[in-house]
Amino acid sequence: MTAKASIKAFLSFLSDYADMPFSPRKRQFPRYVWSYLASAMARRTGTYSSSLAFQFKRQKTITISLQPEHFGMAKGILQDCEYDNLPLKASPKTIMDLGANIGLGAVVFHGQSPEAEILCVEADPRNVQLLLRNLKDNGIPAHVVAAAIGPEQGLLSLRIGQDSTCSTLVDASVIHPGMNAEVKVPVVSMDQLLEVCGWSRIDLLKIDIEGAEEELLCESPHWLEKVGAIVMEIHPNTTPERIAGYLRPYGFVLEKHGEGREPVYVASKQTV
Repeated sequence: MTAKASIKAFLSFLSDYADMPFSPRKRQFPRYVWSYLASAMARRTGTYSSSLAFQFKRQKTITISLQPEHFGMAKGILQDCEYDNLPLKASPKTIMDLGANIGLGAVVFHGQSPEAEILCVEADPRNVQLLLRNLKDNGIPAHVVAAAIGPEQGLLSLRIGQDSTCSTLVDASVIHPGMNAEVKVPVVSMDQLLEVCGWSRIDLLKIDIEGAEEELLCESPHWLEKVGAIVMEIHPNTTPERIAGYLRPYGFVLEKHGEGREPVYVASKQTV
């Protein structure tokens, strides 16, 4: 990156601070700046920077430990409110978070439905420790499965890079070409997850699995009969129309939700 590009990126990072719901706001600015500088130094040396804890205002103040690459995701979830005001028929009692990353979605869902059981599934080993920390710091007794989700059980290569928000099972020719390193991760199926948590149904299923959503939904998705509603991101290797086609036989109608930084969709079952 050129010096001009570096300065532009830094100024953009600083401008984002004003939009984020930090609480208290002024006190956290020095830590915010340091997180960027530490991350920049880590990139130059080929290492990873340490995470820092920040407080954000929601229904109540939440504490989230993250790294600079997570701020874009945090902006979508906490400032754009991607998972707020979901058109659910009732407050969910069971929530499954596929692609939980560092737990931002789980923290938001817990704030909305504090009595719900939550199961988090995350494939990238670098995110799992932050996920566990964020759940603990916010008093969320969620179950965590450190694995990728797929149509069937196995062991696959997860492509990873400096940005741990974009790790993917999908080939580089299809999505995220900059993820050049690989790590072997276990893959679990939906049937296995339902057996592990002992649920007969999933009231709310969140899917953000970096391009692997089509494979999950197109291969024998009989488990969809047990799902009440879905909130998901649809990545560029597929289309909303194709995803809607996989969901339609199970009574789902797919609609775009909100106008955030990422295309978020909600699939709800039709009322007969």
